[in-house]
Amino acid sequence: MSKLSETLSNLGQALPARLGFGQPRERKRNPVILLVGLVDTTGKTSPNVAMFDIALTRAKKGGRPATTAPSGGEKWGTALSDCTKGDLEALKESRGDFVLIESETAPATALRDEDLGKGFVVPLQLTDERAHAIEDLPFDFLLLRGAAPQWPLTVGQVISLQEKVSLFSKHIFLELDVLPPVDDLSTLRDMPISGLVIEASRHTEKEISDLKEALAALEPRKPRSEHLAVLPGGQSNGTSGHSHEPDEPDDDEFDDQ
Repeated sequence: MSKLSETLSNLGQALPARLGFGQPRERKRNPVILLVGLVDTTGKTSPNVAMFDIALTRAKKGGRPATTAPSGGEKWGTALSDCTKGDLEALKESRGDFVLIESETAPATALRDEDLGKGFVVPLQLTDERAHAIEDLPFDFLLLRGAAPQWPLTVGQVISLQEKVSLFSKHIFLELDVLPPVDDLSTLRDMPISGLVIEASRHTEKEISDLKEALAALEPRKPRSEHLAVLPGGQSNGTSGHSHEPDEPDDDEFDDQ
């Protein structure tokens, strides 16, 4: 399993309590939404790369995957629209963890490597049949590019974005040019959006730090069943919803440790 896959499976989950005696400490949680930094392929990135949960490098010229780890990036992957088996091996040797497939013309080789996490840039215009096909492929996350709303969110923008998110049960990343206001983060969480992708060099360390702090302060979203309207007779209007709900561990789970 890639580090990315493990990170996504633990979104919003409480970290295990420390063993020992003394005053009980407040348990920390993994973030509900990841902050992903988009960086260049030369490694000459701004020093704020280490502030991101994950670094994503741009593809090299011709769409080939970058194989140089970004400076300061512990968890990182690369975009690609073309690759060879040798490219993927070189990526893993550089401790690259995942690939983001940006084009349907990319060779299917990128789908077969079991050691690398996989993402895919979803076209903005999709038929239901196309969406079902994407859903059945082994992608860990899907990226919405060119779908970023204007801030602050309006009801209409929420509906338009939710329309795209609801097509899939996979983790959804949203690429942004402008950082969202704190008041809109809980709306993104509830859709659910699992990652925000921003260009590292476009923002100051303070802007990135403030956003990461706001994301860390978000409470895990409630199970989708709690958001569903109740129809007459006590029946829910629900669909099955997304499958990547973070499980809330019981407090008793840690009492015996």
